[in-house]
Amino acid sequence: MGRRRNDPAEDKWIRANYPHHKVEETARLFEERFGRPIKPATLTARASDLGVHRNTGAVSWAAHPEWCEWMAGYIPGHSEQEIIAAFKERWGVELRVTQVANFKTRFGIKSGTVGGRFVKGQVSRNKGRPQSEWMTPEAIERTKATRFKKHSFPHNTRPMGYERVNVDGYIEIKVRERREPGKPNTFELKQRLVYEQAHNVKLTSDDVIVFLDGDKLNCDPSNLARLSHSEHAKMTTYKLTYSDRETFDTALNIMRLNDRVRSITGRERVCPVCGKTFKPANPNNPARCCSTKCAGEFKRGKPRKRKELNGLHVNLEDGAALPAYSREDDAALDLRASESCRIHAGRVRMVETGVRIAVPRGYAALVLPRSGMACRDMVTVINAPGLIDPNYRGTIKVGLINHGGASYDVQRGDRIAQLLIVPAPRIDAVEVAELDSTERGADGFGSSGR
Repeated sequence: MGRRRNDPAEDKWIRANYPHHKVEETARLFEERFGRPIKPATLTARASDLGVHRNTGAVSWAAHPEWCEWMAGYIPGHSEQEIIAAFKERWGVELRVTQVANFKTRFGIKSGTVGGRFVKGQVSRNKGRPQSEWMTPEAIERTKATRFKKHSFPHNTRPMGYERVNVDGYIEIKVRERREPGKPNTFELKQRLVYEQAHNVKLTSDDVIVFLDGDKLNCDPSNLARLSHSEHAKMTTYKLTYSDRETFDTALNIMRLNDRVRSITGRERVCPVCGKTFKPANPNNPARCCSTKCAGEFKRGKPRKRKELNGLHVNLEDGAALPAYSREDDAALDLRASESCRIHAGRVRMVETGVRIAVPRGYAALVLPRSGMACRDMVTVINAPGLIDPNYRGTIKVGLINHGGASYDVQRGDRIAQLLIVPAPRIDAVEVAELDSTERGADGFGSSGR
């Protein structure tokens, strides 16, 4: 069976009616006109074959530059309804409000009107006038029944203590009738109120109350725990979970331990290769060296360099003297007494200097006796040399012993010892099966003769 040929009369009718009606309405009118039904899809296909399209009211501004020119000149100072009426009168096309608004947005043109809104600074017509001047007595009586009176509450007002579940799944309790300064909400979270009452504390905005069993509706005091915002964030960062009090305490201790480890591993340190002081960029995986270059040299076993000592940091007590060199080429600094005292024959005395020092890492300070005092007065440092580690921050005290037969008087400001700063590389002990052999071997005292 061959395809049915279209009737020219039907085609003519479709050309005349299809653009002006919806497809379903056009199909109904077609059936009334020609006495046979036609599907909307078939009607649309025939109209497409004929090159006929429905008039949807779309406006092609690009195809009508004269319309654009007219709109650009007429829009300023006119409302949208005035623009629609004038455009229809001039061009015979009725625009929609959205089409006018889109045109103004597309071409950046403004009407300059307020669209029925109050102009800035406009005064209401009944401002300052009594109600009786602009309302009838009957209207005033009608409004009394619906007026919101002072101390009245809306019909849907909830009583104090009313509970509800918010969008986040937490229970809220109504605690006040109206908003107050600093308290913009009339509802408060139940878990915070229960915790405050159970522990007799006042929570701050930095406090977070968590549920030990994970149930947001279980506000039993035994199921609640208190964390700060930072602790709660760290628990989330470390992905620590809990289901009861015991697992919560364990997770909290793990979080604090991790936090402590991060703070320690993130401290400043000295590069073992170049001696530069640096702070690791990643506390979770701190670098041993300050750069990849130093790390490669350290891995290849390059000898460590000492950081140059530019100055010794010294803190003095009242009346104490700054350690200083007596001559230009002296190796050690002089330490002076900050007190006056007497050292009896054969006795030891700890003499104050009032000096605190910060020895740089990789160095040590040695307290040495003065040769003049030792040879002339037989007074020397009992534990010579006295060692001061880089991590010691206390006051330096010199232990003097009097080997002479008479008492020795120390006056405030006397030089009593010398301070020598020396390199002190850190060398770890490594256990080996045996030591290498030398020419001397195990020969001890007197092995080299006189």
